[in-house]
Amino acid sequence: MATGLLGGNSYDRGGGGGSESSPRESSTLDSEFTQEQSKSFFPAWKPVWYTGWHTGVLACATSTVVVLFINVGLATYAATYPENETGRGVRTLYSGSCGRSKTIGLWLHLGINALSTLLLSGSNYTQQYLAAPTRSEIDAAHGTRRWLDIGVPSVRNLFWIKPERTLLWIAIGLTSIPLHLLYNSAVFTSLGANSFVVTVVTSDHFEPGAYSNLTAAIPYREEDRTFRSALEDYNASTSTYKDLNPSECIKLYNTDYVTSYGNSFLITQHSSNTTHNNTLLDMIYVAGYETLSNIWPCSYHLMHGFHVHRVSEVACNPSKLMSNVTSGLPWLMKLTTGEEVEIGGCKSERTAEQCKVQFSLEIMIVVICCNFVKACCMVIAVIRSREPTLVTLGDAVDSFLRTPDPTTMGICFADRQFIEREWRRGRRTEPRQWKQQEVKRWWTSVTILLVNLPQTILSFLYLTYNSLFTCMLMGHEWSLFGQSHRTLRVTSPRPGQRSTYWLQMPYTYAIPLMALSGLLHWMTSQSLFLVLIEMSQPSEAIQRVTSLGYSCIAVIFVLTLGILAFVTAAWVGYKQLSAEITTVGNCSAAISAACHTSEVHPEEIVGKKIRWGDVGSEPYLGIRHLTFSSEEGVRKPVFGETYLGNGREGE
Repeated sequence: MATGLLGGNSYDRGGGGGSESSPRESSTLDSEFTQEQSKSFFPAWKPVWYTGWHTGVLACATSTVVVLFINVGLATYAATYPENETGRGVRTLYSGSCGRSKTIGLWLHLGINALSTLLLSGSNYTQQYLAAPTRSEIDAAHGTRRWLDIGVPSVRNLFWIKPERTLLWIAIGLTSIPLHLLYNSAVFTSLGANSFVVTVVTSDHFEPGAYSNLTAAIPYREEDRTFRSALEDYNASTSTYKDLNPSECIKLYNTDYVTSYGNSFLITQHSSNTTHNNTLLDMIYVAGYETLSNIWPCSYHLMHGFHVHRVSEVACNPSKLMSNVTSGLPWLMKLTTGEEVEIGGCKSERTAEQCKVQFSLEIMIVVICCNFVKACCMVIAVIRSREPTLVTLGDAVDSFLRTPDPTTMGICFADRQFIEREWRRGRRTEPRQWKQQEVKRWWTSVTILLVNLPQTILSFLYLTYNSLFTCMLMGHEWSLFGQSHRTLRVTSPRPGQRSTYWLQMPYTYAIPLMALSGLLHWMTSQSLFLVLIEMSQPSEAIQRVTSLGYSCIAVIFVLTLGILAFVTAAWVGYKQLSAEITTVGNCSAAISAACHTSEVHPEEIVGKKIRWGDVGSEPYLGIRHLTFSSEEGVRKPVFGETYLGNGREGE
């Protein structure tokens, strides 16, 4: 049963429900649409970039250029101070207190992640615009039974839009990958780890006339200047040494890297005239880079090449030892001779901290190059954009109501699944009964998010969430048209219409999502981070070792925020959609099928409040029709009622 005529309106040009239009007809439709859009969307007295989504893309381009200037300024500042160069293109921004170095690094990373989030959201916004199809591109796709995405970030559309926009989309996407991988590594901290000598002495070592014989204490190291200088340094600068009890002493040195203290004298409870004839009992040299640098307080250690090596049969637990000593238990230590002594206190040398905040010029150059390409693409997108695109759901409804799509005539009940099934099979459909729609939930989108979450980096997590919420909010907005009369929300509103959100997403969702992304980026940069360890050694050049640092607290915060974000998405996704309107998703063909109005002047209703539903029987056909209308008589689809189907002749 062919049902192509729906009254004396613009449907007559289709030549039958769902028939494919000729190239001339498609060109005429697109020409009419473009002319009408140009009149309403882009008034003659306004430059193109001052209206609609162009303002948003212009804002994104401006923010990207501002970030570029900030990056160039920071790189220039670092490059113009060669005295701060430490090799391999690394510059020092600050040197001194480790606490202040950590604070400066924290705030710099906060700023970097704020800028990277700005770039990420701006890139996503621009890419969504670039992938938005024009009406002519939709008509071309529908003519081959292919549908395009409306209102959401899309890869599908790239095969149908103009090559120039596709290339810009790809360039913006590719520059995002190295930018977000490297940006946080441009600034990092370095830790100044001290090498030091631990000298075990008797209780009367510091008394006048005490006998000290380095050769007798350590006969095979009499030529080692390191140990001799430790003794000489104490005699020359006793004011830099601090008296500590056993508990305080072991706390200071029970760390992987010692930054604010140097050489130490461990004072035993023995005197030289009781059990020993020498105040020097033992010496241990601890290099700053030793992985076992915090086990020397435990017990007997072998010395090989002046580095600490734990005896294999001796178990060492520095944390347990520190706990025992701080609780009042004695600190027992074995000497090289095998004798066990009790430590009664220590004298430790205070040193200036040499922690640094450093900047990698090479990494920043890569970031600047990506930033520059991204900024150029966005500026080109603003300048070259002339054709009106269907960016949001409201834009698509406005277009299809004013200029109906002949390829979707007569399938007013079509949802996305129907379009995919019937267009793939090419089958002919008849009028059919309205069945109670299953209440839709967004669990499918949440499941997709769960499956892809482990495979994405944090930046792609933001894009995934952005796409997820955009789809959910678009479905919610569409469902509201089945409940009451509402005005269209479009990118360039005219009288009776409303302006769009941040594209399809309301600011109440867009801003918190950006803030969450920036916070997660920042917390992740504090969870796992690059640390450069600079180790000072007597009579030797500073050695540098690169290490991976981590923070358990930051990791816990990241996991907590990640779980909270997932729970929020699941909670929002649990919201019910209306069962009184077709579920079109982001399918252009399904949206088009719902927009074949019966009103004589369809171009007039787009500026009024409209509702989708049962508008009554079609003239000449006697079959009820579902569509948008501005009239008050629109009612909900009736269960069991037969509505207009799709008639495709010759199939």
